[in-house]
Amino acid sequence: MKQFAKIFLILISICWLGFIFSNSLKPADSSTEQSDKIVDVTETIIDTVVPNNSIHRSDLAVFVRKTAHFTEFCILSVLVTLTCITFTERKRAYPTVSLILCAPACITDELLQLTSSGRACSVLDMLLDYLGVVTGFIIVLFLFLLIRKKKRTKL
Repeated sequence: MKQFAKIFLILISICWLGFIFSNSLKPADSSTEQSDKIVDVTETIIDTVVPNNSIHRSDLAVFVRKTAHFTEFCILSVLVTLTCITFTERKRAYPTVSLILCAPACITDELLQLTSSGRACSVLDMLLDYLGVVTGFIIVLFLFLLIRKKKRTKL
C-alpha cells in the first residue's frame, strides 16, 4: 500500500506541475480569455452580494490571476509535502525537502512565460508562487499536528 501511495503521489505531483507549466506556456490572449471566465463569474457573485460596489473589473482580473498563481503552488506544495512524507520517517526533512523542491518550479514557471507571446516574467509572481508553496506546507503540517493530537487524546 505504501509503495502505491509513493507512486501515486509522485505521478499526481508531476501531472500538477505539468498543468502549472502548461498554463504558463499559453499566449497572453489565451490566458486572459481563461481568466476572464473566472472574472465574469466572480463579478456576478460580487454584484449580487454587494450591489453598486466600486470594484473595477481590471482590479478583479488582477486579483483572480494572482490568486490562481498562489493556489496552483499551494496545491503543488501539499502534493510534494505528502510525497516527501511517504519517503522518509525523518520528520525534520519534510520542510527542507518539500520547500527546496518547489522553489525551482516557481522560478521555472515565470521563466516559461518569457517564451509565450505577450507574457512576461515577474519576480513578484515568483514570490507569490513561493508564498503559496509555504502556505501549502503549513496546511499539511497543521493537519498532521491535528491528527497527531487526536491520536494522543484517544490513548
